[in-house]
Amino acid sequence: MSRSIITSLSLLPMCLLMSQVACRELPDDQPSQSNSQSGTLEGRATKAPLPFLTAKDLKKPTSTAAIEASEIPSKLKDLSYQFIANSGPETEDPENAPSQACMDQVVNSLKAKVIGRELYIDGELDFAPCLSAMSMPQITYETLKIRFYTQVSCDDQDLSRYDGMGMKDLGKADLKCVKQMLTHEQTQTVSKIRFAFDGGEKIIESQSIHSLGTADQKACVKSINNGINTYQNTCELIERETQIEDGVPIAVNYQKLAYRDLSWKESKSQTWYESGSIDLTVNDWTGQVQFTAADIAPTYTLKNGDLTASGQVQTYSLLPRNNF
Repeated sequence: MSRSIITSLSLLPMCLLMSQVACRELPDDQPSQSNSQSGTLEGRATKAPLPFLTAKDLKKPTSTAAIEASEIPSKLKDLSYQFIANSGPETEDPENAPSQACMDQVVNSLKAKVIGRELYIDGELDFAPCLSAMSMPQITYETLKIRFYTQVSCDDQDLSRYDGMGMKDLGKADLKCVKQMLTHEQTQTVSKIRFAFDGGEKIIESQSIHSLGTADQKACVKSINNGINTYQNTCELIERETQIEDGVPIAVNYQKLAYRDLSWKESKSQTWYESGSIDLTVNDWTGQVQFTAADIAPTYTLKNGDLTASGQVQTYSLLPRNNF
């Protein structure tokens, strides 16, 4: 389904074991829940679920963590998975195989529901037991819950064959859109990890939100023309995070990616977007990431007041692919 959701899931075990608060921790205030619907959609009436994040939830915080100009290259490297159009071949980590199998099972317990011409995924999953099974004695995963909302439509296809399919299996399904695909996705992640050490302990918590859609909470449109995929210019991806240590918020981070004529061709190899740009906000830094070819790393220019940072985006050798 969505590469961004799956990438975060693929990275969670490693990030948490490295004592990072999470790949996506987040917000300093809890997202609005007036439209929230928990659990799977099986057995419900045909009323479509609603997004659970509001414009207020997705707004840039008034205060975010300071980033020095010298830190921008590493920040962009950490963010580089968002600039990858095709994720390439799937890789496996034998050390994480038991937890990944458990997570796959949990993910597949969330079932799709088709209403009319639209497919929905709506519910909350608990991954803490999967990570606890592989953790070291001094690390306790008390909470790791992810709330999902996804809405997808593909041309004007009848998607009823996917009704009731698990989220993991859905990612393997051959859903091919000919002219356009509409996607609106939101996630909220809450985690709490307890680290024990000689003479004490430390509790690391995180709250995070992620949204792919438009500013008015509609689906992002991807058009397809002669094999070229292009995101509509109204598409934007927003992530917001709050990191907490021993009950005290220590950092708030925010990033927004607004797509501008962003185009690419499908490929089995890992490639960058081929053309277009992204208007990028990373905390108090704003600017653009420019794409010129699938095999050439994009360039960036970001500003923060009188400060400027520019260069070519670096990435890790192989990023996790969307395997759900």
